[in-house]
Amino acid sequence: MRTVFVLVCVAVSAADASSSPLKNLVRGSVGNNNHSPPSILRANPLRGLPSLPKPHFSWPFPQGLGYLNNSSAGYLDGFLHDYVRITGSCPLGLATTTATEVTVCGAVCAASAKDPTACIALNYSPWYAKFPGSDPTVTGPAETAELEFYTALLRNVTIWLKQCPDCGAAGVGAVLLDSEKFSVSPDSPSAVSAAVTRKCDLIFNATSAAFPAARVEWYNRGTVSLSYTYGWVGPIDAPASLVRKQWNHFTLNERGDTFSCSLYNLRDLYLMRETYRRTVEVARTFNSTGPWAGRTRSVTPWLALGCGDLIVPSLNCSGNEQRYNEPCSRFDFGTPYDPVQSWQFGSEMMNLTRYGNTEDPTYTPSDAFAPWDTAEVVCLYPSILDARGATTAGGSTSLVDHFVAYIRGASGLEGVAP
Repeated sequence: MRTVFVLVCVAVSAADASSSPLKNLVRGSVGNNNHSPPSILRANPLRGLPSLPKPHFSWPFPQGLGYLNNSSAGYLDGFLHDYVRITGSCPLGLATTTATEVTVCGAVCAASAKDPTACIALNYSPWYAKFPGSDPTVTGPAETAELEFYTALLRNVTIWLKQCPDCGAAGVGAVLLDSEKFSVSPDSPSAVSAAVTRKCDLIFNATSAAFPAARVEWYNRGTVSLSYTYGWVGPIDAPASLVRKQWNHFTLNERGDTFSCSLYNLRDLYLMRETYRRTVEVARTFNSTGPWAGRTRSVTPWLALGCGDLIVPSLNCSGNEQRYNEPCSRFDFGTPYDPVQSWQFGSEMMNLTRYGNTEDPTYTPSDAFAPWDTAEVVCLYPSILDARGATTAGGSTSLVDHFVAYIRGASGLEGVAP
């Protein structure tokens, strides 16, 4: 509940599609090759690694560094094709993406994804681009401007994919929505709660209208998280046995068929397992009775590999975040930790049944670890190519190294690296 994403939004209208660079693209090699490969990819770290058993959608690659400049199989030593083959997805930032990036993703998905129709992942943070303030009851021109901006961005993606000769059946498989502008608690006036629900439904409806087959993944919808001040914090009406304080960015009356939770401290596997376990139990509670019955199909974990939440030794938090009387902390990229943590996470998340208890078969792997089998997909934040990752041996970064370790654990490969 503490993580803040920074998103720079650039207005792109549907009319911009008319200036698409598609007319200059070459079949079989969408994009251009005039940008030197980023130094973070001196070699392809994913070459030869097996595909993950579940789709892994991600925060977008950093822009302006050439990662999505070209769709040819040899570009960046084949990294992009291997990434899409392994994760089943190509990530884009909806507010800033270009026609070239969309068509490169589409072409690579068509060539390398197991299911090209559900390959592209769009990321967006609603109600930040055109909607000022944080009062969800505000309607009128500000609300209309945000919705028109969002629908125009969605329309651009549709147009660019249709114009792409090499994209084949490539389509949008997921829209990841980071909606953290509004929140509710038991003390919220009913009008505020209703307005938060309505704001979420407006975004959900626009998303589904543009891409009916795509998953809509609300970040931290229904999450249970640990607060140093309050203990376990979760959504309104969550059982007291699971949460001590009720608070969330969602009312859970909004449209949505998945819960999710951020697992941003893999240094502490036990805490991450318990966070997911409690979120799943809340989802099961809401799914079993009342107006929410039967609506939740999955609980999506958001993973931070090779980085994450870290307490810092400061009393005044100088430049870092502090809420209430909690310790100072930050989302840390620069402190490496052992990739074996990510290896283990991949191993148990993707292969839970391998951890059966032969001494006591009634004590299931879900009891010992967490009910990872309730996750249909996984989301990753940040991108493994985020340049803020700590530099490691061979010019790699902690984010890349941990992603490789995670894949190896998920695939049953010994060791964190080849």
